[in-house]
Amino acid sequence: MNTTATLTATLIVFTFAFSRLAGAQTARSAERHPNLFVDADEIAAVRAKVQAGESPWKAAYDRMITSANEALSAPLQSVTSGGPMHPNGDIHDYWNIYVAPGQKPPNPDAHHDANAQQGVSGAVRYLGLGYAFTGDSK
Repeated sequence: MNTTATLTATLIVFTFAFSRLAGAQTARSAERHPNLFVDADEIAAVRAKVQAGESPWKAAYDRMITSANEALSAPLQSVTSGGPMHPNGDIHDYWNIYVAPGQKPPNPDAHHDANAQQGVSGAVRYLGLGYAFTGDSK
């Protein structure tokens, strides 16, 4: 998933989120869940623009679907993948190499963990949007 696809998907989501804020407040929108940026009607509106081949909607949609397909083909991630193993050999045992507070060096996996979290978050975003637009539960 590249930066262009991320920015494009974010642009689509925020365009509709801010257009809703700029418009008149309706009873229906007042009842919306506070953590939803777009609803089914807004997705349907964008889907219609995509099906009509309107620019930039079609190009953004194609990049979003490509990113979702990349996420589907990526290897599965697990909390037990990578990193040191506990001396007993059980990958499911939690093992904290650095026990003392403030001990140096800091957690060597800190940056790896953050990068992995960002990758999973991006995959979830594209997979969710892909499902919302296509209904395909691959």
